[in-house]
Amino acid sequence: MEDTSPKNDKKSFLKTMSKKAKIILAISFLLLVLSGVAVWFFLLRETEYVLDTAQTYDYEGKTIKQDVHITVGGVKIKDAIIEGDLYIDATVGDGEVEIENVIAKGKTYIYGGGKDTVMVIGGTIYEALGEFNGRIHAINWATMERIEIKSSDMIIQTDKESKVKKVEIAIPAYDEEKDKPVELNGNFDEVVDNGVADITIKKDTTIQKFKPVCMGSGCIASERVSRVIMEEGSNIQEAVVNEPMFWEGEGTIDNMDVQAEGVVVDVEVTEFPNEEYQASTTDVDPAFVGTPERTGISPVGDYVLRFKTNDTGTVYYILQPYGPSGVETPTVAQVIEGTGNAICGGPNDYNCAPTVASSGSVEVTKANTFVEASGYYGDSFGMRPEGDMEGATFDSFLFAVFVNEDGEESSVVKVEL
Repeated sequence: MEDTSPKNDKKSFLKTMSKKAKIILAISFLLLVLSGVAVWFFLLRETEYVLDTAQTYDYEGKTIKQDVHITVGGVKIKDAIIEGDLYIDATVGDGEVEIENVIAKGKTYIYGGGKDTVMVIGGTIYEALGEFNGRIHAINWATMERIEIKSSDMIIQTDKESKVKKVEIAIPAYDEEKDKPVELNGNFDEVVDNGVADITIKKDTTIQKFKPVCMGSGCIASERVSRVIMEEGSNIQEAVVNEPMFWEGEGTIDNMDVQAEGVVVDVEVTEFPNEEYQASTTDVDPAFVGTPERTGISPVGDYVLRFKTNDTGTVYYILQPYGPSGVETPTVAQVIEGTGNAICGGPNDYNCAPTVASSGSVEVTKANTFVEASGYYGDSFGMRPEGDMEGATFDSFLFAVFVNEDGEESSVVKVEL
């Protein structure tokens, strides 16, 4: 029986078409597809303004309810009220973008732009996210209500008439060898810091309040000790510091509320209101930033210790045993010379010879960064992990002294291995 279904009719129709007709049909189909793409692209541009040509886009006070995407450098957008989100895409690269007299009511996402720069000229940016290596420069009475920074190599700058009300530094990780400090330059009401990145507060910058991201008993301190460098003329009216931190430079702080151990201050502070914690200052002695940490030790006595100091110089250390008669803290000179000061008081003092099992030194070429000392203390002189034998304890101690490049010496610190 003959198949008269529509499918069969379609095949029969195609078979009867000439080659020329088939080509015309194919072209018509292609044109239909391209028309659909064009319509889709037109609709996209209606729902998302795409600024993809280096030129000035003057909206003359128009309200834009859609999202706006800036995709290339050299774009200037001016005189607009944007109720959608504003994107400076990563495709901008190191290009320059200017946002002039724009009221950005949605979020502003800044993923592109170089050192020169993303310019905010007048107007107001309500909420912004910066995640690129470059500079945001607010001038001509511009206001940025809040900006969150997620990239370390960023500069936030204002002129005298402009202001950033709140900067939140929320950098997830920081590499001391590769990353550059965040730079704050201008006028800021509040800076909220997560304590990971280093921060440079530029000359004549003013900050009303500097505080940590997390405040209270539930906070977890960062693993690294960040540093804040305050240049000449910079001022913070009120600073709260709730984890180990290093402050240096020629700036001033009116009031510093120290809420943790290991805060080292080498800037001028008018008042420390919290009597429970006192920051150490570098104008008295060079110092270790916190207690040296034992980061590794094996059952047979290999050890690794980490030191962090408030200046550059040299850490000298000795390993010394503990006998039944005890152990005395050596003098600074004895640690530097590697001679130690063990006590020998009886027949079970197995650890008295030699007085010092080993000694060494490690250079500090960058302040407030970790340096490591490693070695072995399970030797024939009883320098081995804790234990008892005929009343003698085989504990070992490391004593360390830090000498800065000016020859100034810290006090001796003691670490039990």
